[in-house]
Amino acid sequence: MKPARSTPRERVGLRQIAEAAGVCLMTVSLSLRDSPKISRPTRERIQSLARELGYHPDPEISRLMNLLRVSRTTKGRIGVAVIDFFPTSPFPEHAYHRLIRQGIAQRSEELGFTATPFSAVHYDFNLRHLLNVIRTRGIEGAILIPCVGNPLSLDAAASWNGLSVVATTNSILAPRFHSVVPHQFANMMRLIEEMQAAGLRKVGAVFEDFFDDRTAHNFTAALNWHHHGRRILMIPEAVDEARRARTLATWLTKHKPDVVFAQST
Repeated sequence: MKPARSTPRERVGLRQIAEAAGVCLMTVSLSLRDSPKISRPTRERIQSLARELGYHPDPEISRLMNLLRVSRTTKGRIGVAVIDFFPTSPFPEHAYHRLIRQGIAQRSEELGFTATPFSAVHYDFNLRHLLNVIRTRGIEGAILIPCVGNPLSLDAAASWNGLSVVATTNSILAPRFHSVVPHQFANMMRLIEEMQAAGLRKVGAVFEDFFDDRTAHNFTAALNWHHHGRRILMIPEAVDEARRARTLATWLTKHKPDVVFAQST
């Protein structure tokens, strides 16, 4: 008599996880991909349940689904990730940031690229996770938006291999990427020369300290070059409005500048 053949254990699928968790299939799929579209507690609950049930993704299905996502996302075009490192979401974007995004969208459309926004805060600033998501979606390039607050040094352990990266800022200190930024030093030099030609001899400037760091000191370097350094007022970004106003009033009374350059708000 032949021994009975053992029946292989049935593969646990998304449907079984969805039924056990009391959620829809899409919620399970997004949670297992750690999508920020699903709240973190729900993601963690479903991921834990999947492990308990012995879920393992089918590599062939994963490969096919990845190809499908890529085809839907890019429609045959090269994809570019537009990444910001703002501290919160949503974040009140500066007009300069909005102009950069508009320029990226316009130029991408002209060149046949797709531009997809990503916010690091949605991935708990886990850069390795974010880059993995970008690669999974078949995106081949990344454009980095200027940061706010202190300049950033990004996670050195995160690999950017396989991605073409351009920074639109000097505020990303490391790693060093190709960058496209305004020629801040040359622009400031020209402005100062035009002001002096117009008879405005006492040039002053008011900047926040973080702004000076983020712009690699290009504006203050030009002012110092023209010997206006003594009329630079550097205000700590954390100072409250009342103290800021008092400091500015004292500075104006002391220096009486003919013209004042200030960062836009």
